[in-house]
Amino acid sequence: MNPCEPDSNFERCLAIVLRFEGGLSDDPNDRGGLTNYGILQRVYSAARTEWGLPVQSVARITLSEVRAIYLKDYWIPSKAAQFAWPLNLVSFDGAVNCGPRQEALWLQRALGVLADGLIGPKTLAAAEAADPVTTSRQILTQRKGFYIRLADRDSSQQVFLGGWLNRVEALRERLAQG
Repeated sequence: MNPCEPDSNFERCLAIVLRFEGGLSDDPNDRGGLTNYGILQRVYSAARTEWGLPVQSVARITLSEVRAIYLKDYWIPSKAAQFAWPLNLVSFDGAVNCGPRQEALWLQRALGVLADGLIGPKTLAAAEAADPVTTSRQILTQRKGFYIRLADRDSSQQVFLGGWLNRVEALRERLAQG
C-alpha cells in the first residue's frame, strides 16, 4: 500500500477523531486560534498555499481538505497505518491533539525503546511485537498526566482539561469495546 493513500483504517480513525475535534472554534484561551474540525487557520492557509489555492478562512474548509490535511500532517507522520487496531487510533489521535513528535515519545516510552520522538525501525518492530491494547492503555495514561501537568503549569489551559480528560476516557472505552 502507498503510505500517502488513505485506507479504511484511516477512514475509521478519522471518523472517531473528528468527533473529538468538533467544528468551528475561536476560543480566546486556545493557543491555536481559529480552528475548524481541529484544523488551525495557519495550517489551513499553508495547505491552500501548497495546493496553489488562495488562502481563505478555515471556516470554509471542506471535508475533502480536512481529510487531506489529517492524512499528510498526522496519519502519515504518526505511522498509524503500520499499527494494529486500536494502537493506530490512539497514535493518530495523540498526533492530532499534541503533535506527531509528542505522540512518538509516548509510544516509545510505552514500548520501552529509546524515546527520541522519531519513529524508526526499532520503534516499528517493538510496536509490531507488542500488544496493541496494552500499549494504547500505557499511552493514554501518559497523555492524562501530560494534560494535567499542562493545565497545572498554565492556568489559562484549565478550561480545556475536562475535555482532554474526557477524550482520554472515551478512547479507553473504545479499547474496551475492541
